[in-house]
Amino acid sequence: MYKGYIEGFYARRLAKDAFKNLKAPITHYFYSPKEDMFLRYYWKKIDKSLKKRDLPKKIKQVYCISPTSEFLLDIKNNLKILRKKIVHAIEKAGFDEIGIFFDDIDVTNFGREAKDKELGKLHAEILNEVSEFLPKNKNIWFCPSIYNTSLSKGVLDGGYLEGVKEMLFKDIIILWTGDQVISETINSSSLKKIKSFFLNPIAIWDNFYANDYCPNRLFLGPLKKRNLDKSIVGHFINGTGHKETDKFLLNYLFKKNQKIPFLPKELIPIFSNPFKKISISEERKILNISDKSVRYIFERTESDLLLEWKPYIFSALNDIELSRLKTKKEVEGFLERRYSPLFKKGLNKN
Repeated sequence: MYKGYIEGFYARRLAKDAFKNLKAPITHYFYSPKEDMFLRYYWKKIDKSLKKRDLPKKIKQVYCISPTSEFLLDIKNNLKILRKKIVHAIEKAGFDEIGIFFDDIDVTNFGREAKDKELGKLHAEILNEVSEFLPKNKNIWFCPSIYNTSLSKGVLDGGYLEGVKEMLFKDIIILWTGDQVISETINSSSLKKIKSFFLNPIAIWDNFYANDYCPNRLFLGPLKKRNLDKSIVGHFINGTGHKETDKFLLNYLFKKNQKIPFLPKELIPIFSNPFKKISISEERKILNISDKSVRYIFERTESDLLLEWKPYIFSALNDIELSRLKTKKEVEGFLERRYSPLFKKGLNKN
């Protein structure tokens, strides 16, 4: 099974040499930051400064282009533009493989494509055209507009995914995030329906650690409820955009029980995972965090990893302080200094 990293998040971009000394033995690195304008909004333009990432040589680097919906207005000419862009990425910039990502084309209306069978066919045909001119030894990775069960809105037969299924060449790999965008469980049972629907190989785009949707939180615990059989060809983690943090998180693909350094034990439940329900006893320990632990957080400065975590730890300490307040006046004063006025307004709704 392929294992690797997707630079596929909003609001951050990693430096070209961020993973230069990466130790985790991943097979693939997907270059797909939402903030690289040449991948999405200016996809027609060639980034003349583009170079592959500084990574260990064994890692395959995938250049991922996200043509916008305007592609369909002039498919013939846009395919020519796309071909030039792909050739530049491989021959000039040094990337190994190509991904075509039609995810999140309209961020204000996720899943609107679910019933559009013709759109699924068109997207598949674009992938097929790319496949025709790429060497056969290079994988092609496809993220469809409908990339999990929830976005499909129960529509497989007769909808977008049916169109993809009918037209897509069977050697093109489909990326799938599971039942949800951020899936609590990804295993043989949860993937049974989609695996039986598609004849194409399926790889997992795993948003377990992604935090661009909850920017005040960070998840550092073990990668749980992932039991993938050999029928799944790849498992790839979408990261946080923090260099040291993401190198740490990648180790969970290979070592399930690595210890979390620096973090006071009282705070570990807050940073465990996006689905963690904090027990009463854990909450009690969090609210009674020791002065020693607080001093430890503020005084330790020797680690770049801890430096990336500190803003999130400070945010957790803020939440602890908020939970300790006794009166409405105290709470309102606290919120005014630390949160936007809209946050307070939302809390006051009946």
